Amino acid sequence: MSLEEKSILYVEDSKELRDTVVEYLLDDAKVLHIASNGVEALELLKEHNDIDFIISDIDMPKMNGIELAKWAKKEYPSIPFAIITAYEHYRAEAESIGVDLYLLKPFTNVVQFGKLIELVCESTSSSLLIDEK
Repeated sequence: MSLEEKSILYVEDSKELRDTVVEYLLDDAKVLHIASNGVEALELLKEHNDIDFIISDIDMPKMNGIELAKWAKKEYPSIPFAIITAYEHYRAEAESIGVDLYLLKPFTNVVQFGKLIELVCESTSSSLLIDEK
């Protein structure tokens, strides 16, 4: 399934980064749900049964991305989950939770980010733990 057929939940507290990524995703995603923290994301997951893919930051107020990933992987194990973070030290925990993509920011190329998201959308049988270094 391509990105154009996906309903995506994007969770990021940084307005600047959120706006940049949303601009890219709006062109390609079927539906885009946006949250600024984990609590808002939980509400959107409960309200919308069409979410196919979750992309989340880690360091956010109210509920961080690791807590969100734990909850989402328990309640919705079939929904692929990507984490985009500046923190390398969460990688092992994210992998143990079953996160499908771990991308370190700042990423310098939004198109490269999009290609990684496409890759996860097309094949979620194995996890990708990637950084741009």
